[in-house]
This record gives sequence, structure tokens and C-alpha cells, in this order.
Amino acid sequence: MTGRHRPATPRAPEWLRFLALAALGSLVAHDAIFAAQHGLGAAREQARATTAHGYWSAYVVLTLIVVAAGAGAAVRGVLHLRRMVRGLPAAPPAPGHSHSWSEVAHLWPRLLLVVGTVFLVQENVEHLAAGQPLPGLWALSAPGYPLAVPVLVAVTGVLATIGGLLAWHRETLVRRLHAARVAAGDRRNTARVPHGRWALVAALLAHRWILLGQDAERAPPAPVTA
Repeated sequence: MTGRHRPATPRAPEWLRFLALAALGSLVAHDAIFAAQHGLGAAREQARATTAHGYWSAYVVLTLIVVAAGAGAAVRGVLHLRRMVRGLPAAPPAPGHSHSWSEVAHLWPRLLLVVGTVFLVQENVEHLAAGQPLPGLWALSAPGYPLAVPVLVAVTGVLATIGGLLAWHRETLVRRLHAARVAAGDRRNTARVPHGRWALVAALLAHRWILLGQDAERAPPAPVTA
């Protein structure tokens, strides 16, 4: 027996949330780097045409599908938690519990590393497909991409802030729900313990039951002979 059923707390897989943020970051950062370098007009389109961006439309559609899946699962989970904790008291701060900016600081470096790596791979594959020399790691600092690093830092910083605050809000709701469950369990356990004079009556009855059990185990008295 596992006891009473505890309703599960909905949780979107962490890898799906991170994948959605990384996919959106890669799309936005790549486009923003080209826009920062070439502007938003014909120069940007010419730069794309010379670096084999024919895949870009399909890439955008695929990215939006991944982002919609991750964001939808995360938001749906948070909304469900908010309904579950509606009317419950706020949970006290847990010792050692991370604050919202700790969640952001934990997410930002990982997101920057993944998005930066994707940008490097994209640029090298695009130059290879266009028959141009591979930029290698210089894609992050070559004259053709002088603003790559600042743009990557800015884009991933914004997305890490959004993702970190959402994760922190979810964990706050989970702690609130857990605290309410623990409090409800304590109240049920307390209700089973007798108080006041009823505790004395229960003790006397238990003592009497023990005495009766001991009397039953004694041998009958020996008969008296004249």
C-alpha cells in the first residue's frame, strides 16, 4: 500500500524548455548579427545569398515548432500549478532556496555556450556550401562579424532572464503546494492524538487491558486439601 494518492505536479521536461530557449536564441542571434553588420535592407539579403542561406525558411519553421512546444508545455504547467495553489497560504522561504537571479545566472552560461556553438557551426557550414573559406572560430571575431559576441551575449541574456524567472516562479509554486500538503498531513496526524481528559481515559483503558491480559495468563490456584 502506498497510502493516499498525491496529485502529481505538472512539469515540462527541463531539456524541452532549454531546447526551446536555445533554438529561439540561435534563430534570433543569427539574424541579429547579420542585421547589426549589414542593416535590414538589401545588403543583408545580399550577404545571405552569398553564404548559402537557402535553408533559412525551413529552419525558421522548424525553430518555431520547437519553441512553441517548449513554451507551451512550460506555460501550461505553470498555469496548472497556479490553479492548484489557489487559496493556499504563501509558503515560507526555504533555507538555501535559490532566488530568481540565481536561476538566471545558472541558465545564462549554458545558453550562451550552446547558441554560440550553433552559430559557429552554421557559419562554417554556410561558407562551405557557398565554396568560401571556412571562418572557423574566427566567425566570432573576424572583420565580417565584429558584433557577433556582443549580440550573442545580449540575446542569450534576455532569454536566460525569461527562462530563469519562469523556472523560479514554478519552483515557488511547487514549494507552496508542498508546504500545504505537509501542513494538511500534520493536521491529520494531530487529530489522531487524544487530548486532555480523553488522553487519561485512553491510558487507563490501555493499562486495564494489559492487566487483564496478565491475569488470563496466570495458572489457576491450587486446590486446598483438608
